[in-house]
Amino acid sequence: MPIEQWDHDDLVYEHILMYALPDDAWSVELYAGRIPDRRHLITVLVHDEDPTRANHVLLSRGELPLPLLRRFLDVVEREESVRDGPWATEPTEERHYGFQTGYVLPHRAWSLELAAIRPALHTLVIAEVFDEEPRPTRVLFGDGELPLADLRRFLESVDEEEQRRGFARVS
Repeated sequence: MPIEQWDHDDLVYEHILMYALPDDAWSVELYAGRIPDRRHLITVLVHDEDPTRANHVLLSRGELPLPLLRRFLDVVEREESVRDGPWATEPTEERHYGFQTGYVLPHRAWSLELAAIRPALHTLVIAEVFDEEPRPTRVLFGDGELPLADLRRFLESVDEEEQRRGFARVS
């Protein structure tokens, strides 16, 4: 179980890769902090046994700077390429999500929100694109899961919003 540590803004994040036997998938995980106080933020299950199963994201309530989320998804992309095969990119189950955007005055930021609307309404991911460029876009997670393809589409919308604000993408 390889563990890699990333430092960002005086915080430590740990990226872990291991095989999750019950899921028949590689588990790519990101935690904030160090053992024993670390908190789970995000896991992506990269399936390698059943080509009909799309890769899924498991979220835990927390916050992550957008550059770190992008770095984590680069690791996931490498794992997907190692497990190359005709894997499904779209889930087979029906999904019900809502997407909204609006301005949050107290934060002076544009907010993009992806929420599950069935079986019950709850927020999965919020990205805040701040009006002032020195403040990097941050991503807030709610508890839940969604297909990896949907998280990637959401982040494309975040990239478009940053471009509209004239911000350079920070990787």
